[in-house]
Amino acid sequence: MICGFIRSKHARFADFVSDPRRLLGYLRDMLTGREARYLGRNPAGGAMIIALLTTLASIGATGYMMGMDAYFGVESVENSHKTLVNCALALITLHVSGVVFSSLRHREILVVSMIMSD
Repeated sequence: MICGFIRSKHARFADFVSDPRRLLGYLRDMLTGREARYLGRNPAGGAMIIALLTTLASIGATGYMMGMDAYFGVESVENSHKTLVNCALALITLHVSGVVFSSLRHREILVVSMIMSD
């Protein structure tokens, strides 16, 4: 988590956030096969990281709540937790698919660049 504040420009949290118009434009361009290449995360990748971090934090919060006396056995909290876990699995699948798609489309191995970035 600390890497989001101290690592290189492309690893910092500030680099994840993109203007919604820029994200929609990137997704539109992706559908037509003319999306731009990015050093670091593209707008879709940044939005995915934010979605994953938010979902995982929410899973942690609802999991913590389920252990508290005030919420123990509360069906809505348990259902929210289960739904969030399923959303996380869907987001992870979508993220891995996006990395594979972008790697093939741009003829580069994105996983290596993620690991090797300073």
